[in-house]
Formats: sequence, structure tokens, C-alpha cells
Amino acid sequence: MSTGIHRAVELAIGSAMVGYCAYAIYRGEILGKFRVYSRSEHPWSFWAAVLITFVIGLAFLFGAVSWRN
Repeated sequence: MSTGIHRAVELAIGSAMVGYCAYAIYRGEILGKFRVYSRSEHPWSFWAAVLITFVIGLAFLFGAVSWRN
């Protein structure tokens, strides 16, 4: 695959992850591995999951996870 396609995939993944964080903050729930974490019932777990997902999404958007040649 060409460099442009790789970058497009990185941008798509990063945009989806950052968008999911925005949706989770709006909704007040984020899907964990085995359960749903609510902002009101489990605030530490909720914000930790949002923060980790947001940072990984930003890494994709800024090209820090470049798997291109």
C-alpha cells in the first residue's frame, strides 16, 4: 500500500477514536472490556478509559504510530 493510503487509515482510526471519546462524554457511558462504565457510578474508570482512548486516538492523528516504510 502507498504512503497516502496508510496515512488515510491512520486518520480514519484516529478520528473514530476521538469521536468515540466525544460521544462517550456526551452520553456519560463508555464501553469497557466486560461492562459499561458510567460517569456517575464509576467516575475514575470512566475518565481513565476516556483519557486512554483519547491519547491513543491523538497518537494516530499526529502520526506517532506510523507503520509506513
